[in-house]
Amino acid sequence: MNQNPIYEYSYDKFVVNKAADSMDIFEHATRRKRAKWEIESSKTIDADELKKLYGNLMYSVNVQNVTVSCTEKDDKVSLKVFYTLRNRGFGNRFFRIRRNIIFLSYNLKTNNFYCGEINKKNKQVIQKKMYCNRFGDVGLRNILLRMRNLVKNIIIDERQIHTDFIIGGKKEQQVKDIILESTKAFFQRISEKTNCDLTVGYGISEKFFKLYLEKNGVKYHDYVGEYVDWSVPKSKLKKHKNYVDAFMSHYNLRGKKIKKYMNQIKNIDWYKLNWSYFKLGIDYFNRIDPKVLESKEKTYSYYHQVPKVEDDLSNIEKSKIVIAINTGMNMATIIEHLDIIRKLKKHYQHDFKMRFTDLDSFNQEHYELSELYMTYRKGLVTRSYGDFAEEQIQDSIMGFNSDYYPVVLKTSFEFNQESQVQTNCVRGYVEKPNCIIISLRSGSKNSTERATIEYRFRRNEMVRVQSLGKFNKQLDTTWNVPMEILDKRLSQLWKKNTLTTPRMKKESMNGLHVENVKSVFIDSHTEPVWDKTVDNNHDDENLFFDFVG
Repeated sequence: MNQNPIYEYSYDKFVVNKAADSMDIFEHATRRKRAKWEIESSKTIDADELKKLYGNLMYSVNVQNVTVSCTEKDDKVSLKVFYTLRNRGFGNRFFRIRRNIIFLSYNLKTNNFYCGEINKKNKQVIQKKMYCNRFGDVGLRNILLRMRNLVKNIIIDERQIHTDFIIGGKKEQQVKDIILESTKAFFQRISEKTNCDLTVGYGISEKFFKLYLEKNGVKYHDYVGEYVDWSVPKSKLKKHKNYVDAFMSHYNLRGKKIKKYMNQIKNIDWYKLNWSYFKLGIDYFNRIDPKVLESKEKTYSYYHQVPKVEDDLSNIEKSKIVIAINTGMNMATIIEHLDIIRKLKKHYQHDFKMRFTDLDSFNQEHYELSELYMTYRKGLVTRSYGDFAEEQIQDSIMGFNSDYYPVVLKTSFEFNQESQVQTNCVRGYVEKPNCIIISLRSGSKNSTERATIEYRFRRNEMVRVQSLGKFNKQLDTTWNVPMEILDKRLSQLWKKNTLTTPRMKKESMNGLHVENVKSVFIDSHTEPVWDKTVDNNHDDENLFFDFVG
């Protein structure tokens, strides 16, 4: 069967640039493979004038042609836009040729829709994209937009729009008419052959999608038009004969609830649904309120990609996440919450436990968690206080009921671990130049029954400024004697110059930046400061081991 033309439009555009008779030789003194030509003038001409200038090598020539064609051949209806560019530079006799073909094609026999784009250099294909049975933004919609833009770029001269608004407006309408008439011809012929309504206008992609499903014997639900951007293989559709079943099979979804949601919810928040389903498991997924899975806006197929959560979640963590989701909390914030917890455990050995019970407590916990993580990220710090002082400070202290073990906190890890055990903010003291922090532990060096003590360096004395227990609670009297012994020990070491002001080595997490500073007394300051500026990003000064969590 011969090809039957349904619609055709062709447009030619000829642009020439005239080279200047002379140029400044000093401006172009650098070595070049080709001489640089100065343009004297540029204009759009007709075919008759092009023939006159064609052989003049003082003119560069740009010839463009766009042809819009809708045809029918055998069982295929096609709409194609052919674009050809022939370009010749100054002083050249030969043309560079580029060809571009954008197409839509529907096979009435196999009920398959194809669209795509082919780019050629002379006769060689340099790029080719083709989509099969794609009706959304990746597919039909995108190709129709590409067709319109290609025709528009040739017919409309941007320079003319700026100088003559009326002419520019008329040509804009001309482009719209060409695209509208050609697409009408394409869809009308398919409508005639299939006895389906494919009136061109808003929602044409959804109509075409439904036609494709019907002609392939696939049942679909009321909201199937919302799935036009999703990709489900035809083999799955043929196998299940039902769009919902094929969709769930292709995306590995199971359960009556998801099937129910697809039939009853117009706009599903697929990002939230997929993350919850695959990361929490079907049992915890079923505890999620269906209302929070509704989206105010349409979500597209790329939302199906589930962010990675490297560590398996415990049942307690899953229960907490269900609470957060049901409060309506943004999924990105929930995922960030989990990601920070994972990083704290992986990089800093800090095992953070979720405690929130509602939206307000989640927000508070997320703030605290973010602050904690930022403290860790400031760097790896190692402090020192003299060659022999630390060893003497850490000698055990004999008590009435048990012995006490002073531990000098020197590294970021030790400060963070103390903060976690005591549930306080002592981790924020890791970069302070004027103090030494000692963890006094009852029973053993690893005991969790402990007092966190801050001593300040003064010019002539060591001063204990605070000593607190877990949750910043006041210590009972059993700690008085061991702390008094520790006070005297530090005072003696300070007076003998065995205990020195802190020296600090701060290293970035990647090890690329190392900073060494020491604490010194300057001018009339009663307490020491770093001998050079330290970027510690502290916004405020902690006066106490403030409870943070």
